[in-house]
Amino acid sequence: MFYEPGHDRELIEIITLPQLSDQRIQSIEDGNVSVHCRAAGKLALGHFCFCGLGLYPMLFPFGHPCPEELYLRHFYLQFGFDNFFLRFIGRYGIIAFINKGGATMNEYDNAVKQWREWKVRTAADLDLRLDSFRILFAFNSGKIENPDVTYHDTREIFENGKVVSYTGSTRTLFEQQNQKTCYEFLREKIAAREPLSVPLILGIHRVLTEGTYDERRYVANGERPGEFKKHDYVTGVNEVGSQPDEVENDLAELLEEVNSIGSKDPLKAGAYFHARIENIHPFADGNGRVGRTLLNYWLMINDYPPMIIYDEDKSVYYATLQKYDEQETLGDLVNFFEAQTVKTWERSMEFSQNEGHERKGLSFFML
Repeated sequence: MFYEPGHDRELIEIITLPQLSDQRIQSIEDGNVSVHCRAAGKLALGHFCFCGLGLYPMLFPFGHPCPEELYLRHFYLQFGFDNFFLRFIGRYGIIAFINKGGATMNEYDNAVKQWREWKVRTAADLDLRLDSFRILFAFNSGKIENPDVTYHDTREIFENGKVVSYTGSTRTLFEQQNQKTCYEFLREKIAAREPLSVPLILGIHRVLTEGTYDERRYVANGERPGEFKKHDYVTGVNEVGSQPDEVENDLAELLEEVNSIGSKDPLKAGAYFHARIENIHPFADGNGRVGRTLLNYWLMINDYPPMIIYDEDKSVYYATLQKYDEQETLGDLVNFFEAQTVKTWERSMEFSQNEGHERKGLSFFML
């Protein structure tokens, strides 16, 4: 069952699918994911089914079989109380649900439960559990702002410390090497549960942006890795960002506020922290990479699973941050982070659930 945070966890009817025979992504345009699937069962959302080639709800009796070919799309619907996302998750026998792009209570709770069962306490534990994660995180976090970042190059840097036959920008290589260095910089601090602090944030920024500042920022403006911005660099359509002389004070107040919350609700506090630090925009460059790294740092020191914010979902990511800038609401961002966490760890959760399953031997297939 699904819940809607902000509405007393009201249960929402969902479209269910007993079996999914095929699914494939048809197109990704501006963050709108068109999904083409074959329905091998009955679909219903209350008394509405979303079917056909358009985005128009069509009336069907509850449980009425829909046409075999369905097109579902991430888009906003007005349901009387807010805009909601239509989300596609076929892997779990569910075609779609309406929940602001969030995950099911069960799915997200399972991700948290799995992380805690792993008992990640030491730097060696982190290396074990984040072996593949850290490469995918570095790739996606870098690519969100730099289209030249590739998974192949990122993996080569993490695994071999070099890239062969590279002809692209040296800045891109520095950025991804810095991602690897940043993980090494933080692993012991995470294990020690070192709290958030201004020196920690400056250290993360220094490591992530070393050698990546362009000539205008470095030479003309005197900006440096590991230092707060000296000039006004606004961001987003609403041109947010603290003034340079206000950054340190704004950041110190934010850290005091977040650290005082502790482990009461790490995900919600993390969403607030991330939205606010992006709003403050404390550095001349690298704010996004620093903010996403800090989000995961905060989650892990509170024994919550880190997440990958996927490049393919960046339009939704930016929209949720913009909504915070405009309305100071966190619901969409929290739900987006839940969904990204489930997406990050879904394969691990499937493996855990199937650990006790006895694999079929060759004799079974020879019958």
